[in-house]
Amino acid sequence: MKGLRWTFQFARRYKVPLVLTVASMLALVAIQLVAPWIVRTMVAAVTSPAAGPETLAFVARLALLALGVYLLRAAMQFVRSYAAHVAGWHVVADVRHEVYRHIQRLSLRFYQDKQVGQLMSRIVNDSDLLEQLVAHAIPDVVVNVLMFVGVTAVLMSMSWQLALISMIPVPLIVLSLRVLAKYVRPAFRQRQAELGELNAA
Repeated sequence: MKGLRWTFQFARRYKVPLVLTVASMLALVAIQLVAPWIVRTMVAAVTSPAAGPETLAFVARLALLALGVYLLRAAMQFVRSYAAHVAGWHVVADVRHEVYRHIQRLSLRFYQDKQVGQLMSRIVNDSDLLEQLVAHAIPDVVVNVLMFVGVTAVLMSMSWQLALISMIPVPLIVLSLRVLAKYVRPAFRQRQAELGELNAA
């Protein structure tokens, strides 16, 4: 947690791209919730026993609305990706700069048993993963949580029984992720250590 707080100190310097990222993510969640409603309304209009010539005009308007929604979704995905990567790579650059300044202030005794490749791996490869944290992990978690809440609310409004049935696998997914994390985290640390040894060699 201390490392995350230290990273977020750098992320706060880039509020504009982060705000754009959050705004575009909220727009994406809303768009992804509107699209199924359009399709459902279109299917209901076509299959209605009272469908007539005016139904075709209504369906055509819905089709144009759906096209506009998907174009807007593509634009929001671009804004989210671009803004998130701008913030992510700026954070990586600032972190590398700060770490470099720190190692310049260390005494020569610190470098007696250190390999140059190990130090370079820590500065370059480890800090490179912060871009994935800022640009991918955090936005994806926020989007998925908001999507889960939105879909749950829509299902509850339609049929609470269906909503409860659809949420049965959620505890199993959370449990499987916790079990998987026990194996992934040590493997990830071993991979980073071996990468450092490779750079040292």
